[in-house]
Amino acid sequence: MPENSSNEPNQIQAVANGFEIIEEVGELGGCGVRELATHMELPKSTVHVYLKTLEEIGYVVKRDGEYQLGFRFLNPGGRVRHENSLYQAGRNEVDDLAQTTSEVATMGCEEDGYRVMLYRTEPTGAIFNNAPTGEYTRMHWTALGKAMLSRKTASEIDEIVDRRGLPGRRNTRSSTAMH
Repeated sequence: MPENSSNEPNQIQAVANGFEIIEEVGELGGCGVRELATHMELPKSTVHVYLKTLEEIGYVVKRDGEYQLGFRFLNPGGRVRHENSLYQAGRNEVDDLAQTTSEVATMGCEEDGYRVMLYRTEPTGAIFNNAPTGEYTRMHWTALGKAMLSRKTASEIDEIVDRRGLPGRRNTRSSTAMH
């Protein structure tokens, strides 16, 4: 969730809370109500209502007693990616690069001061770090993000740093935690 989002004047807090719960369920890789409530320091009853609502609309599923993110996220996410001109233009180039080098090749973009992984290809036998497509990270945490930063002006970099800071990766809960 973007920094200072709870201070935004026209924000609907329930929507922000719902997305924070979604992020936490994903970060935990699945969890029960009690675990999530403890992790987020929220009442169990509140967490339960959010999870049941998300389950009813298909964005969270309950498997083996744990709530997990559902495949329904692939529909809007896939649509966003497919409609992106960088993805459309670069996907074949990334595949060709991976085939030529026998290494993992990735494509990403900057959105709101974060690096977003748009596409990744993994040739057989390549060593990779399992970063998922769609992963949001701080620009300075990854080689791809640093490469993107290298193409920005000093004032553009200063603006990103002013807005997002330069936290160390180990000081956060996960690479997707943007608090």
